Amino acid sequence: MGNYIQPLDLKTLFMGYFLGDANIFAYAFMILISIVCAYFNMSNKLYLIILTIGSIMFAGYMGEPIYFLILFIVGFVIFYSFSKVFR
Repeated sequence: MGNYIQPLDLKTLFMGYFLGDANIFAYAFMILISIVCAYFNMSNKLYLIILTIGSIMFAGYMGEPIYFLILFIVGFVIFYSFSKVFR
């Protein structure tokens, strides 16, 4: 038999079954946000505010301060590269 999942238990669904780990979920979410913001030609200042808030939120959730720096750098590099592609 399988495990019962509450209908709107998004944490268990996304982190537990789709991606498997909270670290992978944070990176996948930042990559998705970076690509979407680049696709809609969002300004750099507005994107940096979103990126900073998201990185601090996920770094606090994961408990390691180094994740803030890594998420920030990865997110900005992906945003910059995809913004050049979508122009």
